[in-house]
Amino acid sequence: MLPGVHVAELCAAKLSMGCWKTKSEDLGMIQCNRCKSWYHHKCIPVPESDKWEGLPFECCAEDKAAVHRTVPNLTLLTNLSIHSGSPWRCTVKLDDVVSIRPDYWLTSGIVDFYGSHLAFAMSEREQTNIHIMQSTFLEQVNRNTSRKRVQKGNPRQGLEAILIPICRQNHWMLICIASPNDTNSTRLLVLDSLEGRPGHLNITDSSAIKKYMSDVYNYHSLPPVLNVKVPRQPKDNATDCGPHMLYNMKWLVEHWEEFARSMVVPEETSSAIGLYMRCRIRKDLYYCLKFTEAEPSS
Repeated sequence: MLPGVHVAELCAAKLSMGCWKTKSEDLGMIQCNRCKSWYHHKCIPVPESDKWEGLPFECCAEDKAAVHRTVPNLTLLTNLSIHSGSPWRCTVKLDDVVSIRPDYWLTSGIVDFYGSHLAFAMSEREQTNIHIMQSTFLEQVNRNTSRKRVQKGNPRQGLEAILIPICRQNHWMLICIASPNDTNSTRLLVLDSLEGRPGHLNITDSSAIKKYMSDVYNYHSLPPVLNVKVPRQPKDNATDCGPHMLYNMKWLVEHWEEFARSMVVPEETSSAIGLYMRCRIRKDLYYCLKFTEAEPSS
């Protein structure tokens, strides 16, 4: 245990995702109640607020696969916008932030945050050709189907892709419904980063997609399924499927026209995609925390 904040030059983030402190910066620090490591607020990231005083902060978890079981239930972010009535509601809790660290499975909170972040950015530049669903979308479709309460949708004109993140047995992959408005060319794309595991949909997911396409787009059969070539996660790394999935999502949003031609997601980073995306998520989340002046609340 370090004797005090004044000697906390050894930010524990240096050992994993990198410390962001520069020589000219004077950043506040916080100590984990579990492992006693010191971190700069920016390096976790968590809001820099006096309201952390007395709150049970923990940067790690006993159960990396279910981090929410052992990390305090603190809410950090509830909206990506500062405007009242904003549609960009997004709940991020402390256990979600902890899951950004290497060797943890990303929580649905982080996946939904990053999807909302990409959607918010698309709205700012008036990009309307891609729609990103929440990670619970297929479960909601199945739940409504069982209760016979599936609501009819209104297809958006000009929509070229619907992105659906799904997690099955601690494994994240991305589903893309390409050209949903065109029943003659609609395809179901599976983007799965796990080596030696061809992308596939289970019966439940297939049924949910078929029901959604029928109700919203009057499409009465499951579109043809295509496995897309994407960067593979290392064989000895089972926890980077989430970062890989968000990398694929980000690439599709930013390079849709190129992707629609090639049906390939290239590896555009010299560093490992898992670490690259975890650092990317951390940076974007910290920006949102500062922009909205978020404060931790129990």
